[in-house]
Amino acid sequence: MRVLYVCADAGIPLDGAKGAAVHVRQTLGALRRRGVEVAVLAARPGAPGVAPGRVLPIGTLTHQRPERSKGGLAAETEALASAWNLGAQVPLGPDEVDVIYERYSLWSLAGATLAERFAAPLVLEVNAPLVEEQRRHRGVTLVGIAMEIERFLARRADAVVCVSSSLRERVARQRGSHEGVHLFPNAVDIDQFREAANGPDAGGRKRGDTVIIFTGSFKPLHGVHDLV
Repeated sequence: MRVLYVCADAGIPLDGAKGAAVHVRQTLGALRRRGVEVAVLAARPGAPGVAPGRVLPIGTLTHQRPERSKGGLAAETEALASAWNLGAQVPLGPDEVDVIYERYSLWSLAGATLAERFAAPLVLEVNAPLVEEQRRHRGVTLVGIAMEIERFLARRADAVVCVSSSLRERVARQRGSHEGVHLFPNAVDIDQFREAANGPDAGGRKRGDTVIIFTGSFKPLHGVHDLV
């Protein structure tokens, strides 16, 4: 199977250390380990050789993250144009793609555009309610357009993969059906933590105890206050 993986989010460099970048690389690696042939189309492809799979060359427009100083309408219009343009810059033939897999990004219609171009099914991975998140924590000017894109993608995708049950219900409401909407929680390689959890520095914990760990920048959108 040949999968074209799309990440139109200019805030996710494929060679970055942030959680989203790690998730992209791990997803690509997992696909390849399952024998899937992967080509990657990303707004910020990062350093050569970092992302598993074939990283496609793209134009300079999609490399440019909208200037924060522009703010509001200008930045959102540029982001929308960049994400749309990403879908047009794919040097692949009509028989080289079996599935389009897109990590849902604000403003992006790249996956839907490519699905039409290659007559291939679109799988949409949803990691967060991005429009709501943007409205609540950062602000969004073209909120109507952003919401319409989100609704369109929920209905257009042949399958939607959600990382939480609440996201699955949200997408199902937008789609008008639970059909094709799947719950696929984020995984963790527990072997990386097993030694620390059970070693001499475990702090008196016993095997089988439940330990909750959060690592991140503790932004309001992470909901750490809910956990506490």
